[in-house]
Amino acid sequence: MKRWKTLFGAVALSAACVPAWAVPTLSFTSPGSVPPGSFVGVDVVISDVSDLYAYNFSITFDPKVVDVGGVSQQGFLSSAGPTFGTTGEIDNSTGIISFAGYTLVGPQAGASGSGSLLHITFNALANGVSSLNFSDLVFLDSNLNDIAVTANPGSVTISTIDVPEPGSWMLVGIGAVAAAALRRRTGARCAACA
Repeated sequence: MKRWKTLFGAVALSAACVPAWAVPTLSFTSPGSVPPGSFVGVDVVISDVSDLYAYNFSITFDPKVVDVGGVSQQGFLSSAGPTFGTTGEIDNSTGIISFAGYTLVGPQAGASGSGSLLHITFNALANGVSSLNFSDLVFLDSNLNDIAVTANPGSVTISTIDVPEPGSWMLVGIGAVAAAALRRRTGARCAACA
């Protein structure tokens, strides 16, 4: 009887152990702070997705802080086969990349895993922080079923990088060393003259 209880307990525990599936996450890579007048690259990354066949989304940003210099498709979706789509329409006056989307072509399984979907090059215009937000999300599997995706916002920080000035004592020390070297050099010449 004890064996049956042990066996039943093991079967019940095994049945309760259901694999946990991670919810796919859409996010931005986190660039460091850059000064105005420079460029900064940000990737749109999908994580833990299964059978991604097509996607579409829009991205908003602060046009007073950055504008978009360019958008390019990255290799995650195309790793599953040929693709067709658009990097979206850029409107730097309102701060939006509208309807960036790609799909695989033909009947095939979608891409699975994690990787970069798009690369965005921003031009740093002025000091500040530009929030990056997703909207209009559509993600489909190879059967054209919706894939639920969690979208995480991001940001780009533009700030003037302060170059530290040398300390006063350091300048005095450098001056003293230079004066001593000059005196030694002048003293050596005078000794040769005598």
